[in-house]
Amino acid sequence: MTVLRWLAVAMIAVSALSIPPAWAASGSWVAEAPGLRVAVPERETRSPPLAAPDVIPGGARISTLRWRFEASTRRPLQAWLCHPARCIPLSSPSGRSTALAELPATAPLHFRFRLPRGGQAVQVEGVQVIVDYY
Repeated sequence: MTVLRWLAVAMIAVSALSIPPAWAASGSWVAEAPGLRVAVPERETRSPPLAAPDVIPGGARISTLRWRFEASTRRPLQAWLCHPARCIPLSSPSGRSTALAELPATAPLHFRFRLPRGGQAVQVEGVQVIVDYY
């Protein structure tokens, strides 16, 4: 094999290795929901769906979720972040979790809020989710 031919083969091999495979694509998407009022004790209030942008690859999977919301008061408020497959309870108004890892990252998410018995109305603002995917 001539030196020039060997160099050409080596360059093709190096360029092929530098292109990441489709499964290695990763990124994140962010969605926000408008504020909502949680007013009836023991009845769930759901946020509108938080949808992934259309540019997310169809086979993308969740790696990590981050969320935040702000309640108008420090009164008790139960909260969950939900994927069509299941929901996870949220122990604080902001945080991070891998509990929904491996589920499809293109599925819409939503928040659920509930006042305990005897609770008074709460306004929830700044509802946001960040989905890291691979």
